[in-house]
Amino acid sequence: MGTINVVKQLPESDTPLLFFQCVMPSGDTEYWCTHALTFNNNPYSARVLKHNLFDLQLSADDAMDGITQLSITLANADSALSQLNAAIGFKGSQLTVFFAFADLTTLSITTESTVLFQGVFCDLVRITRD
Repeated sequence: MGTINVVKQLPESDTPLLFFQCVMPSGDTEYWCTHALTFNNNPYSARVLKHNLFDLQLSADDAMDGITQLSITLANADSALSQLNAAIGFKGSQLTVFFAFADLTTLSITTESTVLFQGVFCDLVRITRD
């Protein structure tokens, strides 16, 4: 397994992916990605349609680039997320976003991973059917 810094400099590399791990207030964990595959021994479902993780803002407090809010759009055609939101609710859930490269032909992770974001759902989550 290669390192992210080595693989990203190759002329041809595998697919960069973000893995969203959501620990609900009930303790249940949901795993989302743009592709269905296994990461850290957990099956991630292909629900992520878009996100703003790479929209950086300059923070006046510490003069560092960073993200203050994360928005993700998840596929919900089967209403599974609506049911979770009604039964448990997303508010207070802890979200961790990992980054790694993957070979989509073999559905395997090919590099180490790193955490890009950690936060808590604090606003109302709007669930729409796509």
